[in-house]
Amino acid sequence: MLVRIFSLFLCLFLMSNIGKAQQEPPEYIGNEQFFDVSGVWVSNSTEQRVSKIIIKKTIVNTYRIATYMKMGDQEQIFNKWEPFNVSEDDLCFVHEIAGATSYIMPKWEAGKQQLMLYSMINDPDGGWIDMKKDIFTRQSGGSQRPASVVGLWQLEGYWKNELPSSQVFSRIRIEPKTNGHVFHFYKVVADKERYLGEKQLLKTEGSAQQVKWYSESRDIYTTAVLNPIMKNNKLEGIDMVVEEVFSDRVPKKVFRQFFVKDPDAAQKEEVSKTIKELEGTWVNLDDEGATNQLVIEDGDMEIFVNCEEGLCAVGKSPLEWQEETEMIGSVTNRVLSWRITELEIDLDVNKNRQKPVVIAVDTTIEFFDENKDVQVYTEVFIRKDEKIIPEMYELTSQK
Repeated sequence: MLVRIFSLFLCLFLMSNIGKAQQEPPEYIGNEQFFDVSGVWVSNSTEQRVSKIIIKKTIVNTYRIATYMKMGDQEQIFNKWEPFNVSEDDLCFVHEIAGATSYIMPKWEAGKQQLMLYSMINDPDGGWIDMKKDIFTRQSGGSQRPASVVGLWQLEGYWKNELPSSQVFSRIRIEPKTNGHVFHFYKVVADKERYLGEKQLLKTEGSAQQVKWYSESRDIYTTAVLNPIMKNNKLEGIDMVVEEVFSDRVPKKVFRQFFVKDPDAAQKEEVSKTIKELEGTWVNLDDEGATNQLVIEDGDMEIFVNCEEGLCAVGKSPLEWQEETEMIGSVTNRVLSWRITELEIDLDVNKNRQKPVVIAVDTTIEFFDENKDVQVYTEVFIRKDEKIIPEMYELTSQK
């Protein structure tokens, strides 16, 4: 009886700890840039829109703020004490100051605490027409850290956005070259990762690296400022603030992203490259096979099968790396089943070619009805308009 009671107690204890572990949010490196912002802050900017900020904590550990504008030689308070709230989406404090939407970002600079304030100035119709930036330091006091300059060479490598959602830029790669460093940016557009190409370093100020580029259409000008995040005197992340303005200098957006080292980056690069090489239409070598053709485009694969109507689309889903089988494939959900499709590319016939011309496709169909058997089969596909040679009928894997 005593053993049973002890066993029950142990199970409950373990279950409660598992629940706690699941509920605890992860430790984000971006937290290092957020500190207690209460106090008096004064602007160091030459063109001051906001001259002083006073922030006080409330009894429930939130903040209230009062801001001062510079009018000639006089300071005038515009906003009385008002709530001052942090936005988890924007990764900064968002507040309205004298009719302008203001983004206030706390940060460490040269071992000292700063507030960076972007004022997005509106026209009478509410549209943004101008952007001003103020830098604030504490009037007195505040915590300090040992000042250390991080060289660009220390930022080399692959970095990933540490947030699972609300990503604008998903990845960064900083690469050394003979004529200087280049920056590779990956942006999330319509839920897809897009490679923006190589961007050149514009300038370095202390540990901050500034990169600027125009969009392909030349209508948006982007400025990205990357600052290292130090934790216990060790480089742990990157704080990137991005300003986007239209070509006529009207501001479009200001946002902030945090990045950490990406240990799986090399594999991601290789998978992305392979998926790009697979783009096109693939037809089954067996005209009467279950699957008729595959269409791979923009990272997605659409599957077409032979049916009574002739050709039927099964569905479209992203091509991704499959951890269990270490192959590139997709999972397509249907009404009564899901279809797991994996592509085998490492074939003898593809040797010494710039792109694969033949792929072996393993298909597994699992039904929601447990009484139905799982269907498993392999088919061989050739790139459309590619000439068929005898070797294609005797495929062997290099693995």
